Amino acid sequence: IEKTKEFVDSRNFLAEFFKNNYGCKGSVDEILNNCHKYIKEISDEKINFIIVSIINEFKKKYKMDELVYESSKKFISNLLGKDIASQKNPNIVFQHPYSTRTSELHTDAPANSFYEVVSWVPLVDCYSSKSFYILDKQNSKKLREKHLSSDYSSWSELREEAINNAIHLKIKYGYALFFWSGLLHGSVINTTDESRWSYNVRFKNLFSPAGMKEPLAFYRVLSKSALTELAVEEKY
Repeated sequence: IEKTKEFVDSRNFLAEFFKNNYGCKGSVDEILNNCHKYIKEISDEKINFIIVSIINEFKKKYKMDELVYESSKKFISNLLGKDIASQKNPNIVFQHPYSTRTSELHTDAPANSFYEVVSWVPLVDCYSSKSFYILDKQNSKKLREKHLSSDYSSWSELREEAINNAIHLKIKYGYALFFWSGLLHGSVINTTDESRWSYNVRFKNLFSPAGMKEPLAFYRVLSKSALTELAVEEKY
């Protein structure tokens, strides 16, 4: 990513949350990777509560879509231009070791727009099952077509072929992955002894189709070109 200051700050904020609320100790890396060790009786209900609490506190200080956009503005603008809409409610993902909170094999589009790019930004080094997997365009298309033609006897058979043909990502903190919304991807149970933290935010050109999403409910205007500014300001 081009600019790291904002991510360092937001990452420190996340570590402080766990230090203040759960007594976590150590460096930022140590806290984020090992925070699960300080949470008593981990359950899906408790993790949901923690994530909602973090997001509520996070929103008071940061706008995650702006955070990602500002860190990779040149790259995003080269893809989408300067007229950009961003996801109103980005996601923070926390997956502790052996959590069943995995992301099932899916594509974002549909229901999201095929004109959309997904950003995935790890806050810790991600590798092996502590990361996620993604299929390239060719394999995504092939598996979608086979699925639609009922070539699989079960969903498990489709998932297994997808995982066998996927890229299993190894990405360090400080990098980001941007991928097309039409690609198949998902995650498996984290069998490492470390927790995974990441952001994901979606961007599209302001004037491109929104898929099945309600544009005003799902997106907000993030950036406008000088020409669009002129048009918006014009009084008829």
